[in-house]
Amino acid sequence: MAVKRGSPVVRGVGVLVVLPAVPMGWAGNVRQLRAFETYALEKVDEGDNYSLRGALFRYLTPGHADVSHVEANVADLSPAAVNALWAAGLLVLGLAALAALWRDDNDGIVRLLEVSIVLTGIVLASPHTQRRYFVTLFVPVVTLLTLLPRARSESERRLLLTGVLATALPATILPLVFGGRRLALIYEAGSPYFFGALGLFAVLVALTLGRKAPTHPRDAGARLRP
Repeated sequence: MAVKRGSPVVRGVGVLVVLPAVPMGWAGNVRQLRAFETYALEKVDEGDNYSLRGALFRYLTPGHADVSHVEANVADLSPAAVNALWAAGLLVLGLAALAALWRDDNDGIVRLLEVSIVLTGIVLASPHTQRRYFVTLFVPVVTLLTLLPRARSESERRLLLTGVLATALPATILPLVFGGRRLALIYEAGSPYFFGALGLFAVLVALTLGRKAPTHPRDAGARLRP
């Protein structure tokens, strides 16, 4: 059976970039995109950044304490070097997401996982992600909880639980351990939200690739059909 290329999620992301041009015109859409670019550039170096870029600068350069005013750096690299690492990290995240999204699949469960990958990837890859933006992960977590009763195997069930735990640990469980203002500030400076989202992203990619694997009984049956 021929494999359809280009997931609807991939096409949908591209459509969202130009869709505002319909009511406001192409020139208006370009102005809005430029305004967003200006806003992003102004926000990118603020301290309360918990995306991949924020975590790299917090850990690898001095003088990038967040709103907790706690220094967490373990190295003293130049901003140019950290930006290069960030670009490499974005490439890895992008390739992982593309590998999971590229092959089309009409399974509703797979579509939910694909949307979850996009939402989680945005939080990680954005030049600036504040803590409140991680509320976006509500959708991927609910997706994983919904899929738990439908897990195809014990290994998939463990993956689902790992994804839920990766989000619950930094958001709910670990803050109970770091009681008191000083410990709470140290905990916040460690970018736990980023690492939780990164773990969730990895789980979502693994689940999606597993669901799309050609060894799936549905795919095997499709190959047997004329």
